[in-house]
Amino acid sequence: MRVDWVGLALGYGMYSCDGIILQHFVLLTSYKQYHLSYDIRFPEYALLLTQVHRCKVLIYPGAFNLTTGPAHWELLQRARAVDGQCYVLTASPARMTPPPDDDSPYPHYSAWGHSTVVSPWGEIVATCDEKPGVVIADLDMNKVNEMRMGIPTMDQKRNDMYRLVNVVDDVSK
Repeated sequence: MRVDWVGLALGYGMYSCDGIILQHFVLLTSYKQYHLSYDIRFPEYALLLTQVHRCKVLIYPGAFNLTTGPAHWELLQRARAVDGQCYVLTASPARMTPPPDDDSPYPHYSAWGHSTVVSPWGEIVATCDEKPGVVIADLDMNKVNEMRMGIPTMDQKRNDMYRLVNVVDDVSK
């Protein structure tokens, strides 16, 4: 499978996750899931998608800032990839310098950048820095299958001690 961030950037506008109903969809031959930036901090959500829905790729568009970006952005991507034994793809806006004469009523936001592709082993497959760029990577879905067979955590989980529950609240009530 070939993934490029131009498609992901456009895809973020076309697909959404409203935070209440888990949405996964079939794209090509494997399950994928789009998330929101902050969702990467919650391993239970990723585990539900990879263990219950068998997603093989998790996609997180995000805009971590210059404080949380260097400390958490890559760390969380690698953790979700290893937890879910899947690929994790992240797309972040490039970092922009503040305009010199900014008359805008909105404050300037500096994103960390660093769009990345992480393998099921937690290895960085492809990445870029904070400048505008394109990340292109070939994803070998056999690596997901090999990881899940070699370390079968999904089958060995102690559901008698803890389990994932897919609960959807009806917010209209």
